[in-house]
Amino acid sequence: KTGQAVIAALIRHGRTVHGLVRSQEKATAIEALGATAVLGDLDETDSLVTAAAGCAVFVHIGPPMHPNEVEQTCAMLDAAKAVGARDFIYYSVMHPIRQDVEHHRLKLLAEAHVVGSGLDYTILQPCRYMQHLEGIWNQVVTKGEHAMPFDTALGFSVVDLADLAEAVALVTIDPGHRFATYELAGPQPLSQQDMAAMLARRLGRDVTAIRV
Repeated sequence: KTGQAVIAALIRHGRTVHGLVRSQEKATAIEALGATAVLGDLDETDSLVTAAAGCAVFVHIGPPMHPNEVEQTCAMLDAAKAVGARDFIYYSVMHPIRQDVEHHRLKLLAEAHVVGSGLDYTILQPCRYMQHLEGIWNQVVTKGEHAMPFDTALGFSVVDLADLAEAVALVTIDPGHRFATYELAGPQPLSQQDMAAMLARRLGRDVTAIRV
């Protein structure tokens, strides 16, 4: 989802993009956006080097919450260096210092490898997506339940995926962002309770925030 949004944004800015996929069956969506689909596997560095031939800038968006985040990021860094790429954009997570959360801990470790890689890098730390609502939308509408695996009183500055993709594109095409780390967040912290109340007003029905 994120990769396709970023590819679309880069295409709008007139960039030539190669999108990494693991199988030909996955290539259709990438090619429909105007990018070239290339085959490779994040767990196989040699395949990444072949896929990345001719690429000057890498944008690495790892699979969500993957246990091999660090190893896969290192493989991408190695591939970037092997093909003589100039820049490496790493898509991390908001507050990777929260190492009590495994996903964040792995992102922090991966960031350290990016910083020490010798490449010109930019690190992006996005907050939760507004689009996470899509996965529970039917439950919100039919049952009046806004159910997420978070404390219902904890605030998140959620951000729209389209805005994130545009930010990634701008960082990718402008060398003035080299060696920067950016937190990417929405304008206000919203808890599950806040979101449920906003949805209730919009839908005209009760909506309850639930931690699952």
